[in-house]
Amino acid sequence: MNPHTFARTLSLVAALAAAWTTSSQAEDSATGTWIWSAEGFRGRAVEATATLKQDGSNLSGTYDGGFGQDSIKNGKIDGETIAFEVVRQFGDRSFTTAFTGNLAGDAITGKIEMSGFDQPRSADWKAWRAPEIDPSGLWKWTTEGRNGQQRDQWVKLAYVEGKLSGTYRTERGHVAIQDAVLKGKELSFKVERGFGDRVFATTYKGTLADKAITGSITSKRGDEERTSDWNAAPDVAVVDPVGSWSWTTSLGRDGQETTNTITLSKGDGATLGGTVKGGFGESKIIDAKLDGDALTFAVVVETDRGTWNSSYSGKIDEDKLKGKISTHFGERTMTIPFEATRTIVAGNPAGTWTWSNRFGRDGAERVSSLKLKADGTTLTGTLKSGDNETEIKDGKIDGNMISFKVEREFGGNTMTQAYTGQVRGDLIKGGWQTGDASANAWISNWEAKRGE
Repeated sequence: MNPHTFARTLSLVAALAAAWTTSSQAEDSATGTWIWSAEGFRGRAVEATATLKQDGSNLSGTYDGGFGQDSIKNGKIDGETIAFEVVRQFGDRSFTTAFTGNLAGDAITGKIEMSGFDQPRSADWKAWRAPEIDPSGLWKWTTEGRNGQQRDQWVKLAYVEGKLSGTYRTERGHVAIQDAVLKGKELSFKVERGFGDRVFATTYKGTLADKAITGSITSKRGDEERTSDWNAAPDVAVVDPVGSWSWTTSLGRDGQETTNTITLSKGDGATLGGTVKGGFGESKIIDAKLDGDALTFAVVVETDRGTWNSSYSGKIDEDKLKGKISTHFGERTMTIPFEATRTIVAGNPAGTWTWSNRFGRDGAERVSSLKLKADGTTLTGTLKSGDNETEIKDGKIDGNMISFKVEREFGGNTMTQAYTGQVRGDLIKGGWQTGDASANAWISNWEAKRGE
């Protein structure tokens, strides 16, 4: 090798090494927004956000753990080791929280040490880098089927603890997505649907914007591959807020567990009202509003220590209500998360239940009728679909949940359909699938009404 070639080779190696080092440092940089949730003292849930800026070995930024935003102090980073402090003043008392952890890509794990209390306290800490754009929510798009029919499709995405997951849906059913990845604004996932011993795979790749996902859909059936444009937009599911929503918290120095209940009802027109019941008694809800799946309202509580003004905001996802409560008391504001579950009024599964569903490429409608008898936790009966009536097997009752199987003959083969459902008064809501449960098991929608 001549000297000039050798010199150029050395320069190239040095440039690649520098690029790799810069890329590695950028990947593991602490700069960004970090989010986490944990169980606080006396079982109270805590959500926190830290916005960090790395400058060499120095860290600056802010921290919000529910008591407002504070600047971090003594922020340092040494290789993969990160450390900073948050100091808060309540009256004449000072409380210091020291964070130490190990930074690895998009996660920080470590310890939190708290001083200023009667006894020092410690807790584990695990934070995840917030995405550039949060993809969480319901996304809708329309494609043209092989017969030219327009089909609405959805994916419900969730980005939790640094991982992307979700469910692909159509009007007929749903299946969990696989191999979901989010890198910057680029996301991808795969949908596999099993039919007997055949599996049909579709790959989705797109770029996130504030109100859109644009990219491509590649489907494969055997040796045939088709690619089409993917243009998805945010969608909001129709939700029903009416009912009772409950969760538990721990209050007071003794950590006594308290059940909190939000009861929502509709008045004249679209007016929404109700009450909140908890550690401070029962209070009337004011200024309640439902915008799509987003619920907001306020509560004013008068105590012997003064007036507490609380603002509730959350989103309804079927039978879950997840959000935050911001309470203002004097000059202090405290924000805590909550996750409430709707109370379901159970019904008796015994009786006749009917529903209709669509099948085949032409979407033909078929009416089904289910006759059930209950004996303790055992369920028996028959399922009639079209002209075919079949006795159910392995029928079970577990609280307000039921399950059973139906075996049918198709082309000389026996196929098993497994049903599960929740009895909600005069409604059964659930799904059914053919064959054994698997990662690509397609769950068909099932919603039956009590009838003759």
